[in-house]
Amino acid sequence: MKQNDVAILLISGFIAAVASIGLSSVIFGNPSERRETVEVVSPITSEFSPLDNRFFNDDANNPTQVIRIEQNKNDKQIFEED
Repeated sequence: MKQNDVAILLISGFIAAVASIGLSSVIFGNPSERRETVEVVSPITSEFSPLDNRFFNDDANNPTQVIRIEQNKNDKQIFEED
């Protein structure tokens, strides 16, 4: 390569770099202008609110009951095969 070719490559690379920086700021915007509002989350504590009496009362079903699944002892067939 000649010196003239190297100089043209360096100049075109510099122009491409400047153009890409300018174009990226137009496309993506300025970082100081990119602000987003987010919801503030309350911290987690070990305190619990009182349970709802509509669901947690003495007459409610107990979901923690032990359920046993056993073999069916009924030998009769309910459905007849065609």
